[in-house]
Amino acid sequence: MDDQPFMQSFKKHEASIKNPGDWIITNRERMQNKTVLRAGLLFFLIMLIPLAAMALSLSKEELKWLSDHKDTPLRYIIPPKYYPISFVDQGKPNGVVLEYLKVLEKELGLKTQLVDVPWGKGLKMAQNKEIDLLPCVSFTPERSEYLKFTNNPYLKLPIVLISRKDITHIRQLDDIKGYRVAFDPNLVAYSKFKNDYQHLDVKFVFRETTPNVIRAVHLGDADFSFASAAVAGYLISQNGWSNLMIAAETDWPDTKLRMAVRDDWPILAGIIEKVIQSIPREKKEAVFNKWVPVRFEHGLQEDVILKVILPIIGIAILIVSILTTIFIWILLRRNRIITNQVKVSLETQQALLNSVINSIPDLIFVKDLQGAYLACNKAFVKFVGHTKEKIIGADDNDLFGKEIAEEFRGQDSEMLSTGKSFREDGWVTYPDGTLVLVDTLKIPFIDSKGQINGLVGISHDITSRHQTTMQLKENEERFRSLVNNIPGVVFRCLLDEKYTVIYVSDEIEKLSGYPASDFLGKEAKRTFSDLIHADDLQSIVKQTALAVQEKRPLLSEYRITDRNGKTRWVVEKGQAVFDENGDALYLDGTIFDDSERKSFEDELRKLSQVVEQNPSSIVITDPSGTIEYVNPKFCQVTGYSAEEAIGQNPRILNSGQMPPEIYLDLWETISVGKQWKGELINKNKKGDLYWEAVTISPIVSRDGSVTSFLAIKEDIAERKKIEGELAEKSILMEALIDSPKEIIIFSLDAEYRYTAFNNGHFQEMKRVFGTDIQLGMNILEAVTPDMVPVLESIFHRVLRGDVFTEVQLLPDVGIYYEFNWGGIRNEQKEIIGISAFVRDISDLKKLEKELKNRVREQNTTQTAMLNMMEDLDVEKQNAEAATQAKSDFLANMSHEIRTPMNAIMGMTHLALKTDLTVKQEDYLNKIFSSATSLLGLINDILDFSKIEAGKLDMEAIDFSLDDVFDNVTNLIALKAQEKDLELLIQNPRDLPQYLIGDPLRLGQILINLSNNAVKFTKKGQIVIQTKVIEQEPSKITLQFAVQDTGIGLSEEQIGKLFQSFSQADTSTTRKFGGSGLGLTITKSLVEMMNGKIWVKSELGVGSAFIFTAEFGIQVEREETPLPLAQDLKDLRVLVVDDNETSRQIFEEILASFDFEVEMAFTGGKALDALSTAKKPFDLVIMDWKMPGMDGIETSYQIKNQLKLASIPKIIMCTAYGREEVMKKSNEAGLDGFLVKPVNSSTLLDTILQVFGKAQGKHISRTRHNVIDLEELKQIQGAKILLVEDNEINQQVAREILEGVGFFVDLAENGKQAVDKVETTEYDIVLMDVQMPVMDGYEATLAIRREPKFDQLPIVAMTANAMVGDKDRAREVGMNDHVAKPIDPQQLFSALVEWIEPGERDVPQRDPENQSTEETTAFELPDQIPGIDISTGVNRVGGNQTFYLKLLQKFSHNQDSAVSEITTALQQEDVATAERLAHTIKGVSGNIGAMDLHFAAKELESGIKDKGAEAAEELISAVQSQLDIVLSSIGNLTAEATPPASGNSGKSSEMDMGRIGPFLKELKEFIEDDDTDALTVLEKLRLLVTGDELEKTLNSIEKSLNSYDFEEALNYLVKFEAKLNPD
Repeated sequence: MDDQPFMQSFKKHEASIKNPGDWIITNRERMQNKTVLRAGLLFFLIMLIPLAAMALSLSKEELKWLSDHKDTPLRYIIPPKYYPISFVDQGKPNGVVLEYLKVLEKELGLKTQLVDVPWGKGLKMAQNKEIDLLPCVSFTPERSEYLKFTNNPYLKLPIVLISRKDITHIRQLDDIKGYRVAFDPNLVAYSKFKNDYQHLDVKFVFRETTPNVIRAVHLGDADFSFASAAVAGYLISQNGWSNLMIAAETDWPDTKLRMAVRDDWPILAGIIEKVIQSIPREKKEAVFNKWVPVRFEHGLQEDVILKVILPIIGIAILIVSILTTIFIWILLRRNRIITNQVKVSLETQQALLNSVINSIPDLIFVKDLQGAYLACNKAFVKFVGHTKEKIIGADDNDLFGKEIAEEFRGQDSEMLSTGKSFREDGWVTYPDGTLVLVDTLKIPFIDSKGQINGLVGISHDITSRHQTTMQLKENEERFRSLVNNIPGVVFRCLLDEKYTVIYVSDEIEKLSGYPASDFLGKEAKRTFSDLIHADDLQSIVKQTALAVQEKRPLLSEYRITDRNGKTRWVVEKGQAVFDENGDALYLDGTIFDDSERKSFEDELRKLSQVVEQNPSSIVITDPSGTIEYVNPKFCQVTGYSAEEAIGQNPRILNSGQMPPEIYLDLWETISVGKQWKGELINKNKKGDLYWEAVTISPIVSRDGSVTSFLAIKEDIAERKKIEGELAEKSILMEALIDSPKEIIIFSLDAEYRYTAFNNGHFQEMKRVFGTDIQLGMNILEAVTPDMVPVLESIFHRVLRGDVFTEVQLLPDVGIYYEFNWGGIRNEQKEIIGISAFVRDISDLKKLEKELKNRVREQNTTQTAMLNMMEDLDVEKQNAEAATQAKSDFLANMSHEIRTPMNAIMGMTHLALKTDLTVKQEDYLNKIFSSATSLLGLINDILDFSKIEAGKLDMEAIDFSLDDVFDNVTNLIALKAQEKDLELLIQNPRDLPQYLIGDPLRLGQILINLSNNAVKFTKKGQIVIQTKVIEQEPSKITLQFAVQDTGIGLSEEQIGKLFQSFSQADTSTTRKFGGSGLGLTITKSLVEMMNGKIWVKSELGVGSAFIFTAEFGIQVEREETPLPLAQDLKDLRVLVVDDNETSRQIFEEILASFDFEVEMAFTGGKALDALSTAKKPFDLVIMDWKMPGMDGIETSYQIKNQLKLASIPKIIMCTAYGREEVMKKSNEAGLDGFLVKPVNSSTLLDTILQVFGKAQGKHISRTRHNVIDLEELKQIQGAKILLVEDNEINQQVAREILEGVGFFVDLAENGKQAVDKVETTEYDIVLMDVQMPVMDGYEATLAIRREPKFDQLPIVAMTANAMVGDKDRAREVGMNDHVAKPIDPQQLFSALVEWIEPGERDVPQRDPENQSTEETTAFELPDQIPGIDISTGVNRVGGNQTFYLKLLQKFSHNQDSAVSEITTALQQEDVATAERLAHTIKGVSGNIGAMDLHFAAKELESGIKDKGAEAAEELISAVQSQLDIVLSSIGNLTAEATPPASGNSGKSSEMDMGRIGPFLKELKEFIEDDDTDALTVLEKLRLLVTGDELEKTLNSIEKSLNSYDFEEALNYLVKFEAKLNPD
């Protein structure tokens, strides 16, 4: 026999009998023998005599109270999901509690009313006396402050262990070691188990609510769970979870339920107590049986019951029989007949028990207190290998030997002394050598007096189960290996809404890009449903549900979206797994990537569609020419159906009109594998002829042989017809082209409709008849009625073939026209239209007379004219020379003037920053304004001079068109806002952004034109439009237009534009100002861009200045589409704007995002659209200024008065007064804000931000692990507000920041930070979290309430570095998080990321930031007890001297920190204690005292979670670590600090040259009552040695901290005297 013990103790699970108010749950079997049954029943009746029903006796006061409240319902709450005790079903109460409430209502005549609210809210209502009764509540001291409880609980609910039936070996809690246990982390059971049973090392599975916890065990996600017996029994029964059982009771305290009432009604609590006590026991039991129909199963299946429990039951029956015999013996003393009957029954039962026990294969034995065997069964005899007679009376030493006997004796002694069962697994060897694994239990044998008289042992063979378990493990490993080698994804998931994944193979990462871990566990990041394409999800859900319903395999094909946004096609094969009741538990299956096959099918389908839908006829024949395929177009053209054509030869289409040589050439060409092209006249089925362009190509196999021929035939009948018409048109066009330019030309068809006309005719028709003619218009409709008969007569003549010329006088207008009429003929010489060549000869008629006189005069003046021309030529040359000289002079002088002007403006700008009187500031502002205008004029003159001098060059560089528009709007928008004008930019969706050209000059043109538009427009809008005129791969021509609604221009004024030093007229110059050079320069710049400029205008309506320009295209730069979140596709948007152009721009941009857009032009229309929309809108883009109801009022009504089921997000958009509108928008609670003009990227960014999809401007940047000096140089000189309450942390951060070139300002708490931000402009705020007065979170919220600080970066710099702390920081508006202890690289990385780069002044480097060699000669060790010095020195930028100062300050400030924490906790000031622990945590980390840092961290968490009760042990740990650190600091500083040279305070090591400037600066700050003196004082400390000087500096610091600047100044004088005693 193996020397391992083979028996173990057993915990008895039999439920004890409790009082009638308890839940009685037992697994005791009924005795079968009638006699024993009668005796047993008699015994139990004596034990369970019910309490006499108490008569409901109420006092007068109680009766009066009931009478006063009989008409007022008692308002009560119950836990809504505490099955089966209390729960709410469709708004109605149910459960055990309802039964008791019915009794209360009936007995007391009161009414009750359920208040259906969450339990937590109901408790708060009870505190406010809004709840009268809580019929199902546990007593707690906190609740007793506002509730009056009944004295005794009416329900006691034991806590039990739940498991699946396939787990059969659980006898006690220790047996669940290593298993998965499900808990609701919010319940007391979880906290108790976690604290009391840590040694079990279980794996926690978390679910919310008890039903979900037990369901996890049912589904196999967990192995065990804990719950109230009542709740567990009810849920198992109601949900049909037949694979679950209540495995065991626990020794945990029962849940005791009482009733409670509001504390001002104590009399009602007494009444309820009486009613509950009066309820008969039978009625209570009936209620229990109704709601709790299950009993314990104790984790044992039927086979275990047969093999283990039956023997136990037999022994239990034996014990009960003995006790019953004793009881019956007492009874039979009075009745001898009964005694004889019982004796016979007992003998019969004894024989029956012996037979049962001997038939059980398990080893069963009984020992007395001395270890002698009293009884055993046959299985035990066989195991021992002796006869039963030898076994009985023998002990373990006799049977098994001394060594094993001593081990058994020790087990037995411990069990018999404690009365607790013992259990153990072990290998044993039978006499025949068989090795068996047995599970042994030993339980004490107790007599009727409760005395232990021996023990009973049972050993069960579990060898087979052990082998099965090992086989299962081996099979599991094989299964995993098999799964991992399957090419597809193998999975098991739940059949819930999201297909929650239970298992998935690693192949999922290859398919989706996400690791398998993302899909598993409580914290799963995604499920299968997240991958399925939105368009396929519902279909897959239906297919899966149908397959499960029909219990058939699932085969489906659908799309998924992988991590990179790529769509993949997959095929899923699966099969549902059902339980014994036929309910579906899981879906097991595989998923294969089918994208390649799907892509091939798609391509094949596309090709098929191309062939089927091709507008050309397609024919495929075999090598002999037999038709195998024709497409629908072939059938349409030829009239043959596919069935008729297939099998025929293409000769069926031969018309006989083509020469045979063509067909011979065709066949010879394609036979040798070449392509043939030509045009054929074919004949259709009806015999009609038609032209076709035919291309025949051979299809060649891999071996080079022709397998078939492909013919593509295009019907060119229409083309032939068009060619004829084109020939006719060409005749007409030639006639038009050959006509003289000064002659009016037009042509008509035979119906007198225009077929062509030149601009001269168009203008004359408009001028004479006021008609805008167009092609296709009848000319008789364009003239006055009196001209109709005249023209008809002429047209008749022309159509008859006459060609003639005539002069017509139009008497109404007094104009002479000369008409040349003729017919237009086709190739067949047929007249098909009318042509006319007309010219106005009115002036010729007038000049006719003068011409004769002039002819005479010409002869006499000709000579004089020739002489004058020679003189003019000389003058022309002189004028050109003068112009060139003027241009050179202007170019030089403009430059010379511009140089001092820049100085004037710069100095004025600097002067404006100094302290000025009101009058001085006014003078300087006017100087600056005038200088700005003058500089603009000089710049125009200089540009003009460069143009005339030919010195203006045009650049060709890469640029972004959006950047140009941004610059234009930045310069023009403010001017437009000042005049209440809307500035809009309208660009087409396909406008290229990345061009090559001169962005500066393009911007100059647009700014010049836009400035003019603003200048000459009083109200309305300015629109900048762009469109593509012509585009090639590397070149593009764009047209820009600047449109306004201003004063407009006349034709005469337009003619004067674009001339140097000229405007429309002189009045404009006087009224609006300007040099007249702007448009001249603009015209020159446009022409330099290979473009032209023109203007369209109408007086009083507005103008449009239009120009074209040519640019290169950046071929290596691809246009990137704007990113859009998938779930924002098909967003419904309502645009509300009274400006039609603005609406159109919004519609074009939003439509490009695939949004569904509707428009409204007033607030009222918007409200109507929202109210009547069949599908709700997701977003409203609201203009601010609108007639009637403005955007703010409209938005308010949408948010608060419209009562929409789904309130849309609202983005306010305005072109005016952005500060005012932003303030009003925030007050109205709107979601976003936009300033016109709006472009696509800005609009999309705002929409993404509103819907929580924004990618902030810094998010895409990658933060470097190491920040080099070059990166820091870009932000050096930035001004930083450091918000920190701890002195050491202040100094650490300040020295680090100032040491690398930043200006640092200090605030000691959140309140100071808010005040300083209001008055000082900072580049960034570094914010501590835990501070007195106002913490960092509150300070950040206060700052963010001001819209002007929206873009101010705020970075949390705190020792709170958990994920939750980072999330909280982001929630309150912080941009980033830097953890303490401060890592300089992490801090610098955050600064580089959030501070805008730029040129700034850099402060001079402070003495303490010099190198280590300059500041100290002492070499610090890397480690001392409790402190990692290398880490600490690194945290202060390597400055050892400063680090030593830091250690001294730590020692001074933190010496009493632990005692202060203890005092705070004693005074119940938990917040202060937590803050002090937080401070120790942060500063200890900064100096490298990491053990102390972590101890303080644990203390802070303990105080936060449990308050003072958890702090004692943790405080001791912190004190212990603090003592080590303080001791080490004392030893180190003693070694590092040289001895003082005396009390004079003067030291040879002090650098007086460096001390002097700091003394001067300190004195100035103190005299100005400025607390910045403290900063200088700290710098001075680093340069001073000597005890006396140090004491004086401490006195100065104390005075400054008390704001006693006069005293501080006195101490400073004393300090100077000690420093220079001579």
